[in-house]
Amino acid sequence: MDMLEGLDKINWSQLHHAYGDASNVPILIRKLLSQDEGERDEAEQDLFNCICHQGTIWEATSYAVPFLWELIKSPETPDKLKIIFLLASSGIGKHTFHGILEDEKRRQTWTSIMAKSGKILEDEVKKGQAYEEAIHLSIAKEFSLFYPYLSDDLYAIRDHIARVFREYPEFISETLPLLEKALASENNVYAKETMENSIKILSEVE
Repeated sequence: MDMLEGLDKINWSQLHHAYGDASNVPILIRKLLSQDEGERDEAEQDLFNCICHQGTIWEATSYAVPFLWELIKSPETPDKLKIIFLLASSGIGKHTFHGILEDEKRRQTWTSIMAKSGKILEDEVKKGQAYEEAIHLSIAKEFSLFYPYLSDDLYAIRDHIARVFREYPEFISETLPLLEKALASENNVYAKETMENSIKILSEVE
């Protein structure tokens, strides 16, 4: 199978992301393979804004993730760091109404807002939870591809990988030792703090 062969088999126009329908997603994903660095940079930024806008994930995010993993696995792909950062961000991201039902003030406010457009807040929360679960499964399928990036030269990458580890406790037997080893040699204060927090969270899961 050719790389990204299945991209056009998805009806992207029926999916949505931060700015509306997701018909631009396959175009942006293909541009990540462009020989033009500027075009790749622009596509990566646009894709990030669409499917993981300010840490918020969307319906289209889970459909995009498998193709981003394909790019990571391919030797033809340039700029893999940006793609791995996007994947980690998607794995960390939450849906728009994450936790809103536990916050009475926000719940009341958004119940009123939703009612004006004929929507029910609880239904929108369920949709968001379904997006999160689908993304979790998509990220988990190739989770071990994150592991080498915990020792990347860029601290921002190390930090992000350490963050996504804590969101996937099902891999604790592999990720906890990796985090402990990485922490022993980490010299960046921000990445070090993230690793310490992730170790603490995962240790409590055990």
